[in-house]
Amino acid sequence: MEEKLENLKDMQQHMKAANKAVRLKDTEKGNEQLRIMGYSDEQIKDLRESDFCGRVGYPNYALQNNNANIHRIEGRIKELQTTKERGTLETENQFFKIVENTDAMRLQLFFDGKPEPEVREVLKSNGFRWAPSQSAWQRQLTDNARYALKRVIKKLEEMQEAGQ
Repeated sequence: MEEKLENLKDMQQHMKAANKAVRLKDTEKGNEQLRIMGYSDEQIKDLRESDFCGRVGYPNYALQNNNANIHRIEGRIKELQTTKERGTLETENQFFKIVENTDAMRLQLFFDGKPEPEVREVLKSNGFRWAPSQSAWQRQLTDNARYALKRVIKKLEEMQEAGQ
């Protein structure tokens, strides 16, 4: 993700520099700057040609979208770093053992044996999938996964009360 972030930042700077060169009053000087940046004559012609709204160069929305993607990825990287810093957490309840595995970025549920079909259906309906390699029911470690875990526990408690 950090590599993708760097590519987006480079692209943002590249688009801004290209727009600056396109908007120079001296078009030959602008074209020379674009050639130095690696644009072919055909690409320079395309950049100088106005679109249906009369815009030349890279349109504002392209810069805004790229900038929004930069901020989104920066936020995601920060979120992942915070999760990794917390470390792996393990808790237990009456139904299963819960592991927030930050190495694998998975929320894992470990049962003593094979859960009943009704329990498996509750797990599946809340996004948990069986991972034979881990011998656990798991899903990606997100806030939504934590919320789904609460729903699973609540539903299993309801099922247990109804069965008694």
